[in-house]
Amino acid sequence: DVRAPGGESFSGLCQRCRPALEALAQHGGRIAVVAHAGTVRAALALALGSAAAGMAFQIAPLSLTHLTARGGCWSIATVNWTPRRGPQSTEAV
Repeated sequence: DVRAPGGESFSGLCQRCRPALEALAQHGGRIAVVAHAGTVRAALALALGSAAAGMAFQIAPLSLTHLTARGGCWSIATVNWTPRRGPQSTEAV
């Protein structure tokens, strides 16, 4: 686990994010969290039970990652979703 001078390791980030993510999950319903890619990876690590597995993801800017938490169990529904863009897109951006 590497830490930049004066910085935080990814495991440290996961440990810091975990209580907040678990508290949000206890509220139930839909909750949107706008966060840096590192926090998204920490949430994925929580869902997968492994910091190394969370670090394996490349998180695209302005993408959507959808996690579900029920009864303390996490599932990953979507990672890095973005609206389809281009001349054939019919979705509003």
